[in-house]
Amino acid sequence: MQNRHNWQLLPPPNFRNLQRPVFFRVMQIPANHIVETHDHPWGQLSFATDGVILARVEDTSYVIPPQHALWCPPHVAHELSSSNGVDFCGFYIDQPFLDQMPTETYVLEVTPLLRELIRHASTLPREYEQAGAEGRLIRCLLDQLVAAPEVGFELPMPQDNRLRQLTEQLLQQPDNNQTLEVWADQIGATSRTLNRLFQKELGMGFREWRQRLRMLEAIQRLENGEAVTSVALALGYSSTSAFISRFRQLLGVTPGEYLRKRENTE
Repeated sequence: MQNRHNWQLLPPPNFRNLQRPVFFRVMQIPANHIVETHDHPWGQLSFATDGVILARVEDTSYVIPPQHALWCPPHVAHELSSSNGVDFCGFYIDQPFLDQMPTETYVLEVTPLLRELIRHASTLPREYEQAGAEGRLIRCLLDQLVAAPEVGFELPMPQDNRLRQLTEQLLQQPDNNQTLEVWADQIGATSRTLNRLFQKELGMGFREWRQRLRMLEAIQRLENGEAVTSVALALGYSSTSAFISRFRQLLGVTPGEYLRKRENTE
């Protein structure tokens, strides 16, 4: 059986013991389905061949569109879901290769070369020959994976109750343009206190956090086929040009360039 982009669907591994140190799984996650929080003794790379993966790792949310992947080290609890369905490729990495992998969770860019290596490696026999050409392909893939650039598609969430009031409302209303001063009056804290807490707990200021929230929401909406103007208005931008400028500033490409790049990898 094949998914709509011709990636062969593959069953899960034996979760007590991987058959090989790098093991692939390809499946379809239906719309609004949640792969509940779990962990395992090996690392996992989660990659969308089509659609957007939503992930939750501890107090951080991640948006993983096509051309990107989420790396979770061993024993890190994670939850995966999708609003509109996703074609999912996951691969699990065990020793002796874990020592060369990062020890932190992060989102990385899947280059065209890395994508094709993943696609080809996922077609190998379940018990591929580790000492020959198949093993060399796996090692080449891992080399490319380690070299892939990191991207800021994570959205950390605070512990402080005052910040949680603010951030949870913005998650529901990303177009809300209230200043931090207005939020401070509503919450019962000074704007200086809130901004200090943003920097301390989330490593960024209020405006940067809200911009990142909007960009991650924008990516989901664009992937779902919404027009650029519609996305701009839905996220509270004063104009389409303002949205395009901010998108390019944060992601390095315009929304149109992002979508064209996405189409060229299919």
